[in-house]
Amino acid sequence: MVFVPFYFTSTTLLINESNVPSDKYNEESRGFRIIKIYFMSFYTYIAKCSDNSFYTGYCRDLNSREKKHNLGKGAKYTKQRRPIKIIYFEEFKTRIEAMRRERQIKKWSRIKKEILIGNKVNKK
Repeated sequence: MVFVPFYFTSTTLLINESNVPSDKYNEESRGFRIIKIYFMSFYTYIAKCSDNSFYTGYCRDLNSREKKHNLGKGAKYTKQRRPIKIIYFEEFKTRIEAMRRERQIKKWSRIKKEILIGNKVNKK
């Protein structure tokens, strides 16, 4: 079994192989090898800074990104506003999708961001 961190998603592929031993697979997959392929997710996030301002960014690993911000190795904006806490995030399959969402959210007013964050919290 392969360890998969929480930020991976997966999909299953069936590969046609006529020499697969039938005792290894069920009737639906006989003649096929089942493999899982893992894809790393990308995230758009909103962080709350120590001065209560919001910072929006994108990353692959939310935990390490938050640590980088708090060590002063993240964005210039957050360096002067530590500590920060990631309070909202969305998951995407591609970097492009995450970057587009980041640009979109950065254009929003604080009130609109608060509504987005509030809606996510209320759904949990």
